[in-house]
Amino acid sequence: MFLLIALMVLTIGYSQELGQWRWANDTIELTHDKEAHLVGSFGLYYLFRHKEFNETQSILYSFSLGLIKETSDALLPWEDYGIIGGDGFSKYDLYYNIVGIGLAYALDKLWKPEKKMIALNVDLVGILLFVLLGYLDDLILPRYYFYEDTIVGVYKKYQCPTHCGVNHPHLVYYDREITGDYFMYIDKSKLKEKYNKKRYKKK
Repeated sequence: MFLLIALMVLTIGYSQELGQWRWANDTIELTHDKEAHLVGSFGLYYLFRHKEFNETQSILYSFSLGLIKETSDALLPWEDYGIIGGDGFSKYDLYYNIVGIGLAYALDKLWKPEKKMIALNVDLVGILLFVLLGYLDDLILPRYYFYEDTIVGVYKKYQCPTHCGVNHPHLVYYDREITGDYFMYIDKSKLKEKYNKKRYKKK
């Protein structure tokens, strides 16, 4: 518990924009990010149980880590802090965390001890890989949003040139010092809800 409190303090202390809390503009739809929260929380519960914490402690610690992650997302904008930041505090992420923990708890009660220990050693690596793949899109690739009457990908590393005529969601950024006059610049305040890239690819 001390470690969890220390992580929360460090998260808040690291933020240079303390007080500028923001909420995530997402939905409850099952995306890569939500899958990662569900499976990650499931894996965390079993990781704590594997370390011989009791059921109540495993639930509490797993949920607390998820809460710390959302607090970090709320206080540290991903646009400024990269991987350690986020889109804002998402209640839907917490919903999926709770579902993952609940499924793990139910399985923990139903599975026989000898089977659980065999499965843990095999499945934890797979769970961690799944979580990493689930977060890959949001941590490394552009983040897509509705913007005015179109869809844009906010990306600090690269932006489409202003003369880009390709029919695709343009890569943009909102800092003139980065985009200059040659690359696409947007007004950050006009960004709307986050766009589901899976749905876009199906069109």
